[in-house]
Amino acid sequence: TPFPRYMWADQLAQNNSFRGSTFFHEKGDYLAIREVTLSYNIPQSILKPFKIPSLRAYFTGTNLHYFTQYTGLNPEEGGTDSGRYPIPRSFLVGVNVNF
Repeated sequence: TPFPRYMWADQLAQNNSFRGSTFFHEKGDYLAIREVTLSYNIPQSILKPFKIPSLRAYFTGTNLHYFTQYTGLNPEEGGTDSGRYPIPRSFLVGVNVNF
């Protein structure tokens, strides 16, 4: 049966633990895109009139996507959601200028 068996001893335990079953767990396999950075160096022909030796613009994204069949919030929890939020996505845009 897919439903866990009730155990009277679980009610008597002080730590309120429960016995695991497939009812509470699911497969948590995943492949994650952790960090991607795209950058572009501005050509010298554009920078020469401004007397800037080099300029680089970049975009970085972290925790972009999970490839998984897990239906919970965070597959990194190991098959059970404990009420934790997933790792947030973040985006960063910047410019590196050398003078």
